Amino acid sequence: MLRGRVVPYRSHTPLPLRANPYNTRAWKLARASQLASEPYCVDHLKRGQYVLATVADHWPILERDGGTELVSRCGPCHSAKTARYDGGFGNPVHA
Repeated sequence: MLRGRVVPYRSHTPLPLRANPYNTRAWKLARASQLASEPYCVDHLKRGQYVLATVADHWPILERDGGTELVSRCGPCHSAKTARYDGGFGNPVHA
């Protein structure tokens, strides 16, 4: 039995800052360029709503498809997409 602090469950070990691809200069430039060219969340635009995007999301899924296309999403829509398609929160990965 653990005493004292509660240790949260982690399904993976986080990458060191240098190894994380989202900390590279190239990614930061690509993200800034994407959000400047398409500042509104694509999911909200489909519903006729204008919500500023905060995430440059790789779609199709970068690791599986090797794609480089970016789309702009707000944080909640990115989280929902991750849960639905990328296997987030224990959901299966969609092909």
